[in-house]
Amino acid sequence: MIPEGEFRDEGGPIRPRRPWWFTALLILLVFPAFATPWLLADAPAGTLLEILIKWFPAYLLLSAFCAWYAYPARREVAWILVALMVLSSGSLFMI
Repeated sequence: MIPEGEFRDEGGPIRPRRPWWFTALLILLVFPAFATPWLLADAPAGTLLEILIKWFPAYLLLSAFCAWYAYPARREVAWILVALMVLSSGSLFMI
């Protein structure tokens, strides 16, 4: 019998479920991706900054998915990815 709030992934060990607040946090951290048009309007054309801004939404979505996927088994990795998302969002808006 598997306790409530836990699940078994492909016959492996029992792992805890992802809490709803962690999923909500990841959704909030992806919102800066919607600022891409405004960031591109301020970026000089043909520069590295323009390329970074264009790839920024893909980076945020991929990082959020990886953090969400890693949370049950490796919480430290998930929190490191969350911290990197926060720092990269802040640094891109400061440039």
